[in-house]
Amino acid sequence: MKFSRLGAITKKTRAENDNAMMEVLTQGSQVKLVSAGVYTYGAILIKARENLENFIRAKLEKYDCVEVALPLLQTRKLWDASGRYDKFKKSNTMFTTIGRHDEYCLSPTAEEVVFDYVKGLAKSYKDMPLCVYQFSMKFRDEIRVRGGILRSKEFVMKDAYSFSETPESLLAEYQNMRKCYIEIFTELGFTPIPVVADNGDMGGSFSEEFMIESELGEDKVLYDEKTKTGFNIEVIENDDLRKKYEKMYHNIDFSKLKTIKTMELGHIFNLGQYYSKLMNGVFTNKEGKQDYYYMGCYGIGVTRTLGILIEKNLDESGLKFPRVIEPFNVGIANMDNEKLRVKAQELYQMLSDMGLKVLWHDKNDSLGAKLKDLKLLGCRKNIILGNKFLETGKIELETDEGKRELSLNELKKVLNQ
Repeated sequence: MKFSRLGAITKKTRAENDNAMMEVLTQGSQVKLVSAGVYTYGAILIKARENLENFIRAKLEKYDCVEVALPLLQTRKLWDASGRYDKFKKSNTMFTTIGRHDEYCLSPTAEEVVFDYVKGLAKSYKDMPLCVYQFSMKFRDEIRVRGGILRSKEFVMKDAYSFSETPESLLAEYQNMRKCYIEIFTELGFTPIPVVADNGDMGGSFSEEFMIESELGEDKVLYDEKTKTGFNIEVIENDDLRKKYEKMYHNIDFSKLKTIKTMELGHIFNLGQYYSKLMNGVFTNKEGKQDYYYMGCYGIGVTRTLGILIEKNLDESGLKFPRVIEPFNVGIANMDNEKLRVKAQELYQMLSDMGLKVLWHDKNDSLGAKLKDLKLLGCRKNIILGNKFLETGKIELETDEGKRELSLNELKKVLNQ
């Protein structure tokens, strides 16, 4: 991509914002506040989010999940069937509208609509287990938006739903997804903390939140360092639940748990037959009898995970993405010289043809300003075409570790590593 076509105007200074991540994104024109909790995203942020989605997608498909696309505009009738429409509407967090033929909501979650979809697919035990997932925008009229894109009114979520024939099969699906989540968050550079949580309005028997320790977090978790297990404070404050978990986790001394500040990135639920019985979801079991589905629900806040990844990795120069989600593999900055501009154009085309994602700063700015822009937007591997190239024909490659001079063949080898 050419910088001149990127639609990014970089500012020289950072205005004070909710956090360092939002300050850098705003400086690089990658977020613009439209209204409280609603943002426009720039090209760099979109590319990073798409790469994160593709990374998560590959993991889910490794664990036999199948992608679908569910509607964002959902009829009230489905939500009435589960009994949740009035509850959500009363909480004032769900966006609703009256259409020509029906009343609708903008999807805050998708249990009802996915249930309606799967009822037509899984009619027999032979059709299960089945786990479907999607990446989609979710809408919640948060009372207190905070942290910029970390807690906004519209955000991308990966939500998955499993359907099984027995409690044992559901537990296997749940454990399968649990393993997948730990793999995802660990490979992204986090130390995930599975936290025993309350299911709340979701229903079902039990759930776990996947937290990371973070100063930006709003949650406080009681944490056992020895077993790496966390407990939601609200759960432990409930006497009945505390007794239940003290029995389940008898090797943990609940009086010595450490309180830590955390941010939730994911949540998995064992829903049992909660929705099946509410929405009459039946299949034919092995005995030839009608039975209710056993259901699981599994979410990852993609937008929030991206924001925390940015916050965790940025530095004084700007954005610094983990390699797995970086929008560009290499940047190109050339002095404002006709010969160097032609060479930059050749390199840009050649590296792009090699399959590399290249950002060429082709505007008429100084070499120093171009490098500053590239680093601000997350390019930490940059080709410099300046006086050195004119003198020696060597190409400079600058990274956070320093500069080195390379021939064209050496450059190709380094960039292909």
